[in-house]
Amino acid sequence: MRIDSQSGADGREAGMGYTHRGWFIPGKLTPGWDRCFRQNLNDMRVKFQQLGIRPILPGLAGETDLGLYFSQAQYSFTQFLSTPPPKEWTGAAGDHSLGSTQTIVAYSLWMAGQEWSSFSPIPVLTVDDAPQTIASFVHPPADPQFRHSPFGWLLIGELTQTWYADLGRNLERAAAKRQELQLVDTTPFYVTQSSEIDSVQVVQTTRFDDAGLQDRAMVMAYAEWFGANGFGRLGVTPMLGATLVEAAVFAAQRNP
Repeated sequence: MRIDSQSGADGREAGMGYTHRGWFIPGKLTPGWDRCFRQNLNDMRVKFQQLGIRPILPGLAGETDLGLYFSQAQYSFTQFLSTPPPKEWTGAAGDHSLGSTQTIVAYSLWMAGQEWSSFSPIPVLTVDDAPQTIASFVHPPADPQFRHSPFGWLLIGELTQTWYADLGRNLERAAAKRQELQLVDTTPFYVTQSSEIDSVQVVQTTRFDDAGLQDRAMVMAYAEWFGANGFGRLGVTPMLGATLVEAAVFAAQRNP
């Protein structure tokens, strides 16, 4: 679904196009969700198959079809999801950019009905003609399965009028800066339809620290550069894979 902006009243360039890609899920898990950790993931997998949901950002290891990542900050977990178009939209089969809002709301209601989590799915859009070079997952030599370290970083943006004043050029500048800092885009730069979040993106780095892990200094340097240019604020949140969390759940539930 493409949206063409014709007005610059909000700081965006007139005529700039946006395409809806799916939904960002910022979830908070309720106490007790981890008691049947593996069974809960399997139930989620069945629900995805029933509803036709698929991840925009695949998960790690055996959870590629769920795209489920756990958070070390304000959210318990995050997902980037797409849904099939409504059945009555003929000619749209297989095109998840024409996703069904009803389906993603059904997923939200199902999660609440399971008493696992409550959340409001946030629509995410890409800016047409923006640089979008999505790289394969970077596996650090010291922790290739991400059992002990973050998968990457979630960048949640609060953007200013300076960013939107020359959106096309600023998108190119930001992409060039990420490349300079050896950051790779695991998702595109998404603009969100949310009153609290202006943008969201997931990045990794090809630079490793002395311990053989992804060098988080690179992503912090990018966030500092972004703010120093007056573009806004990027919150940097580590993202954890299910294997790491499952091992932590096992450790937490062991008897002393």
